[in-house]
Amino acid sequence: MSATIIDVPGATPSQLVLALGKDSNAYLLNRNNLGGIALPVTQANVGGINRGTSAVTYRTSQGTYFAFHNDASTIRAYRITPTNPPTIAFAWSMSQSGRGSPWVTTTDGTNNVIVWVAGVAGDQRLHGYDGDTGAVVYAGGGANELMTGTRQWNTGMVARGRVYFGADNKVYAFQLPAGTPTPTPTASPTPVPGGTNVALAANGGVASASSTYFNDNFPVTAVNDGDRLGLNWGNGGGWADGTPDVWPDWVEIDFNASYPINEIDFFTIQDNYPNPSPPTLDMTFTLYGVTDFEVQYWTGSTWTDIPGGNVTGNNHVWRQFTFANITTAKIRVLINNSLASFSRVTEIEAYNAGANPTPTSTPTATPTATPTTTQRPAATATATATATATATATSTPTATVAPSATPTATATPTATATPAAPRAAGATNVTATSFTANWTSVTGANGYRLDVSTSSTFVTYVPGYPKFGRWQCHESKRYRADAEHAVLLPVTGI
Repeated sequence: MSATIIDVPGATPSQLVLALGKDSNAYLLNRNNLGGIALPVTQANVGGINRGTSAVTYRTSQGTYFAFHNDASTIRAYRITPTNPPTIAFAWSMSQSGRGSPWVTTTDGTNNVIVWVAGVAGDQRLHGYDGDTGAVVYAGGGANELMTGTRQWNTGMVARGRVYFGADNKVYAFQLPAGTPTPTPTASPTPVPGGTNVALAANGGVASASSTYFNDNFPVTAVNDGDRLGLNWGNGGGWADGTPDVWPDWVEIDFNASYPINEIDFFTIQDNYPNPSPPTLDMTFTLYGVTDFEVQYWTGSTWTDIPGGNVTGNNHVWRQFTFANITTAKIRVLINNSLASFSRVTEIEAYNAGANPTPTSTPTATPTATPTTTQRPAATATATATATATATATSTPTATVAPSATPTATATPTATATPAAPRAAGATNVTATSFTANWTSVTGANGYRLDVSTSSTFVTYVPGYPKFGRWQCHESKRYRADAEHAVLLPVTGI
């Protein structure tokens, strides 16, 4: 891993050093207090191993970021919050083959930030992304704009209107005759300057829910962690309720004070979870999203729908609500129906009235110049090859997110203590037509619930199940058991 020096104005501490580990975590340390062995200032799972490449840091009007290319053919950016202590919040993620070390260009130090990276050991092309949104600014040029001999630890540089990248025995120069490519201003995944997401955990928001399925896997804290995509779904990337096929469910966020708010944004799960992409207002779902819900605020004595907040028949991943100022100390989303048995939420945001609502346009990026790529051999070479690249404006790729599993679960008790999760034992009496499911008893359980499915992810169930008690199934099925009012525990062994 490599160390990257980062300054975050407004954070305490503000002078930091970033380390990206092979364990898929990012660590922020106080670089003025590195002696001895101590916990980092903060750390976060950043969804991919980083080996042999360096991170880059930059600052825009939206905040301070770092970006890196991981081993999973993805370039990702995270924002560091100016809080005490600072936290790491997801910003954007883009699929991009190879493993290069990114670098950054700006027009004045903070504006028109472009994150550049070479497709080392991948497509061998130059790529550029908007620093705030990840929208594609430069997609690698035409058929003849391939580089060779690139190395993952090399970064490019900019001088006199050109982007230079050094490879084995040659330097590639990307000429920008009309000036540097400038992305068209677009909707940003973070609030506009002057507005604050008061629901964000980093800003004091505290989330709670009617129930939760597997607290460690689908925690309610995921709904206000700054990640709209649901990255790492099933491993902390979003919330799912613990009462399958039973509604209503609710998710509540308490602010750290009363605020006048004029915008609430609600994000449900996308269809295809392995490759999440920044959601847009036009993005729809067909498999797992929340269809009927009410967005509400607390009046001081009761919950009331915000104007236009009662939604039925929804099929949009992102629903944005803007309204005249409402002063409240907390909000909630009351979910009345969802697809595929569970209520699934990736993020809830609420913006104070300090600025206009965030833009609603679909994020795009349009270069104002057409880069011309000139391949230049090293000084000792005798030949010079020249090629012309045509930069094309490419909208953010549409990828989707879905739950890693849709298993059944039981409600978290509100009046009595939660029994421990039962411990599964291997199946016995296994034949071609039957088996016996086994598990240990749990003190305080009133019964046990057994799920049977032909699917390893329990997307669907065998008719007549879930079921309580111990029994035999007359087909070879997958099964799992949980104590009533206890956390669900998958059973393995067959």
